Amino acid sequence: MFFGIYSTVLLVLLTIDISVNAVWGELMWINGRDTPEGVLGYIITQTSVWYQTLGSTTVVAMIFLGDALLVRLIFFQITLKLTPKTSSTASSSSMAPIT
Repeated sequence: MFFGIYSTVLLVLLTIDISVNAVWGELMWINGRDTPEGVLGYIITQTSVWYQTLGSTTVVAMIFLGDALLVRLIFFQITLKLTPKTSSTASSSSMAPIT
């Protein structure tokens, strides 16, 4: 259940990022070519439009989600190693003392 929701959120964020970059590229290279400064002027003047900010934010959110998943997995690995394992089949009398 967790990984289904997690991967769906990542897929939505990735779709937003790719779509925004496709629109940005079209506006920059095709429509922005006619601006007086050309493509470079379009980049300078239109870097902070709302959809470009949305695309940049989705990339940062994907990085944070990836890091959070790694921290979660490491936390579970550490807690599994720290919990004492009790076994009913092994008895302490069968172990020889170390001298």
